[in-house]
Amino acid sequence: MALPPLLPGEEEIGARIARLRVNMADANVDALILTSRQNFEYYSGFRTLFWASDNRPLLAIARRDRAEVAIIINSSEERNAQARPNCHVQPVFYHGYTEVAVSAAGEFLNDLPTVDYGLDMFGRGSIALFDHLRGASRTFRLSDQADLIWQQRLVKVSTNWPSKRQACRIATESFFAGLAHLRLGMNKYEFGQLLKQRMIALGADSVDSLPVRFDPPGKSYAQPKHDVAFARGNFI
Repeated sequence: MALPPLLPGEEEIGARIARLRVNMADANVDALILTSRQNFEYYSGFRTLFWASDNRPLLAIARRDRAEVAIIINSSEERNAQARPNCHVQPVFYHGYTEVAVSAAGEFLNDLPTVDYGLDMFGRGSIALFDHLRGASRTFRLSDQADLIWQQRLVKVSTNWPSKRQACRIATESFFAGLAHLRLGMNKYEFGQLLKQRMIALGADSVDSLPVRFDPPGKSYAQPKHDVAFARGNFI
């Protein structure tokens, strides 16, 4: 039987945040913005399937002058946040996409005297690169050119279609084959792992996130699978 991961409780999250604030005080850091999934989840305990969406960023902000960590999340996550409230975590919802999320983070930090960054832990040097290109000795103008790339990526060429068909075939065959092994009492995590194994066996390179739901209508779709068991009357 596949056991779901053990998630930290409120007390553990509170202890992590308290330790972080002590370290921030020692380093004379007023605020810390967490952008990587690992650090976001470690200090907030908040889980969601929307990490797959690049245009709805999730940010966590720790401030030395506040006891709780703020999580900047899309308004579509409201049900998810309500399902697992945490007294040490303050949800800040934004209505829109990346630009609005960045503005919401800025508003949350507005009353700080200055903002700077240290080591860029996103792992791609993005902040350091921007700072370097905007240096005083250069005249570069930086702009967002996602639309330029999307003009090309939006149009699917003939070489894309075989891989798309293959992905759809793997997903469909795995799901319907997996239904034969679904039983009352099986939890979401176990069924999700079963489907992942089938997809890999059929040729999938990877299965990063697989939403599995056993709930009555009205629940939050973004909540990750956990130990809720399949029961009569549930949809799949």
